[in-house]
Amino acid sequence: MAEDLEEQPQGWLSGWLPAWRPTSMSHLKNVEARILQCLQSRFVGQYVTLPGRARVWTISLCPEQGKGRTPLVLVHGFGGGVGLWVLNLDRLGARRPLHAFDLLGFGRSSRPPSPTTPRAPRPSSCAPSRTGAGRWASVP
Repeated sequence: MAEDLEEQPQGWLSGWLPAWRPTSMSHLKNVEARILQCLQSRFVGQYVTLPGRARVWTISLCPEQGKGRTPLVLVHGFGGGVGLWVLNLDRLGARRPLHAFDLLGFGRSSRPPSPTTPRAPRPSSCAPSRTGAGRWASVP
C-alpha cells in the first residue's frame, strides 16, 4: 500500500550521509500488531480521514454491554501511540466504547509537513471526535 512506502530523500547530501531509518510504516504496522495481540477484547483499527487528506489511525473497542454509554477517548502524550495503552485497553473498554488514536505525526497517523510559519493552519488531530462522530459517538 502507498502509506507503507518510505520516501527516499533526493539530493547531494542524502547520497553522502549514511541512511538511518529507525522504522518504517510497514515495520510499525507489524510491531503494533504484535503489541496488540495480547488484547482479549475484539478491536477494530481504522484510519479517519481529516480535511486536507491527513489520516489519523484509530483503534476502537465497542463491547456489546457498552452500547449507549459515554465513550472513553484515550490521547497519548509526546512520543506515544495507541500501543502505549495496551495493558489498559481491556479493562478500560470492558463496559463502554473506547477509542485510542495516534496524534498527527505519531504512530501510524499521517505526518503532515511542518508549517513554515507559526500561524499556518494545521489539521486538528482531535477532529476524529467530530468528523468520525458517526463511528464513535454523538459528539456535538
